[in-house]
Amino acid sequence: MEGQFRNDSFEGEGSYINPDGSRLQGTWVDGELTGEGEELDENGVIVYEGDFKGGVRSGKGKLFFYEGARLRGTFVDNVPQGDCAYYYPNGSSLRGKWKDGEMVSAKYYDNEGKASGTAIYHLDESTKDHLNDMPLLSDPYEFELVYVKPSTIPNSGEGLFAKEDLPANFVCSFYNGIRISLKNANKKTWRANANNISLNNGTCVDIPPEYNDCQKVYCATLGHKANHHPKNNAMYDTYYNHPRFGKIKCIRTLVDVKKDDEIFVDYGYKKGTGPLWYRAYEKEKRRTDGNGDLH
Repeated sequence: MEGQFRNDSFEGEGSYINPDGSRLQGTWVDGELTGEGEELDENGVIVYEGDFKGGVRSGKGKLFFYEGARLRGTFVDNVPQGDCAYYYPNGSSLRGKWKDGEMVSAKYYDNEGKASGTAIYHLDESTKDHLNDMPLLSDPYEFELVYVKPSTIPNSGEGLFAKEDLPANFVCSFYNGIRISLKNANKKTWRANANNISLNNGTCVDIPPEYNDCQKVYCATLGHKANHHPKNNAMYDTYYNHPRFGKIKCIRTLVDVKKDDEIFVDYGYKKGTGPLWYRAYEKEKRRTDGNGDLH
């Protein structure tokens, strides 16, 4: 600990440093963080700033997430309760009621703070049997940033495109899906696994083929529409704290992407592998370019 002790208790301004390097800092009363304070991770990045009581988050505060989002509201025993607002990376938000750390009813506001639309959103994490309560209700943040149309790659179906100029290192799309074990995914055919992506610890998220129509069946997230290209301008990443979908995958830009440009990711295909459309594309590019590079 960094600070002063009085009567064997930490008192006044100071910091408590955990073994992993993360820390709590602020004002200590009888050995407990009380009043305004901060939590920082092992790299010194702020995780939470706001009120504490008895050493836990209690009162008004802001919680900051790795993906560039944040949550502002009232905390009780470390978790959000009551009126809260979840801010997406571009400053737009879902504002409403939280209970026991979960969003139970919220409306969308644009990045200027104006109410947008009438939809009500709530936590709706997928399971192995359930994809989404409202599969045709788009994520409002993603809806502002990307759209789907036929890909620029021949015979590859639909692709994902930028609706506006997107900066580098920016989350632009989400990848939700039913939760399926990697073991079970490996039992399925290539075609059946077309929209399957690893999440963590042997778990995948998957958009089954019957949900592939984003006009009539499913458009709550669109990340599964991004096609592969070895010169990709974006990458898959983990989105840890989506207030509606929970922990899912997302697509993060690697470079600035211009409006109406197609968004490409790297599926990790090795040369000569992948679906038929990609192998045909790769072969044609080698023939026309005289080398193995794709453009």
